[in-house]
Amino acid sequence: MKKRLLLSSFTLVLALMAISIILSSSSNGRAFAGNSGNTGAPGEPTTCGSCHAGGSYGATTYQIELLDSNNRVVSSYNPGDVYTLRGTFTTPSGNLVPAAYGFQVVSLINTNGTYNAWSSPSANTRIASAFNGRSYAEQNGPITNNTFSVSWTAPSQGSGPVDFYSASNGINNNRGTSGDNGYSDQLTITENVSTAINEVNLNDYFNFYPNPVRNTLNVENANDGLISLRIFDYQGRQQAVHTINGTSQKSIDLSNLSDGLYLIQLEDQSGNKAVQKLIKQ
Repeated sequence: MKKRLLLSSFTLVLALMAISIILSSSSNGRAFAGNSGNTGAPGEPTTCGSCHAGGSYGATTYQIELLDSNNRVVSSYNPGDVYTLRGTFTTPSGNLVPAAYGFQVVSLINTNGTYNAWSSPSANTRIASAFNGRSYAEQNGPITNNTFSVSWTAPSQGSGPVDFYSASNGINNNRGTSGDNGYSDQLTITENVSTAINEVNLNDYFNFYPNPVRNTLNVENANDGLISLRIFDYQGRQQAVHTINGTSQKSIDLSNLSDGLYLIQLEDQSGNKAVQKLIKQ
């Protein structure tokens, strides 16, 4: 009987040690320590709030923002530019402030496409990869100040909107999940097509009609050489791409496009670009 009690006690101690190690590891970031993503993004059903819940920090809020080189908050990106993603925890006056914080954030293109473009993490942040091939920015230990930042490079032209998913927690630092609170935020940044296009005199060589268009768009080209014609919706998502070879006339079927405002981008072999607006109705 005594031996059985000793074995049971020993087993309990081992279990508690294992739990302590797991919780301690998670404090160093889920991708780094657990090889997993918990942001709530597609394919990641759990978040920090799945475990860290029911605490006294419910009044605290969490927000992620994208800032340009002038430290201005933006809602669209210029392809290839470097931005800063900033996360902020805010606790209203008179409410209990968490002892520390944790977070994880990922960026995806085309709804669920992996896009790994993090760099230059702040002192309380690291970049780590998980089993799913995604790259995450996350805490490298309990964060005692209420902000973090990491650089992010925008994708190439024509990539369309980028979705950021982030989960975080406010903790009491007791090395467990009890008494904590979980938070989450999602941010969608559209591609700034208009600033990504350098308007030149290509427009002088092209004629589009009818505009507004219903089903078929006619394109008359008076410019020699190959011309790339791309159609974007007003959120920067590419809808169609065509090649026009030399001086010619081409008919483009647009019956599959929804009604609305679109941008037609032209690009020649020298990299000269132009843009025109198109209304589909």
